[in-house]
Amino acid sequence: MIEFNVARAGTKVRFVWKTVEIEGSRNEEIKTVDYVTKPLEDKVQGNLTLPRDWPVGTYKVDIYINGTFAKTVNYRVS
Repeated sequence: MIEFNVARAGTKVRFVWKTVEIEGSRNEEIKTVDYVTKPLEDKVQGNLTLPRDWPVGTYKVDIYINGTFAKTVNYRVS
């Protein structure tokens, strides 16, 4: 979840989901999700689902705000 200090309509948020290391895949992009905030919206939640169980391994999501890299969140599926 991203929480903004000031809610501004039209803020462009991009989530780039990638594998870090899973069986058969390293540093491969899974999906990119773009979102534009609405008036008074100060929180944006990034979720990604698969039609099957997630393969065991490590993943990351890179977050961009208005085209500028903001943060990487790493996570593991066991």
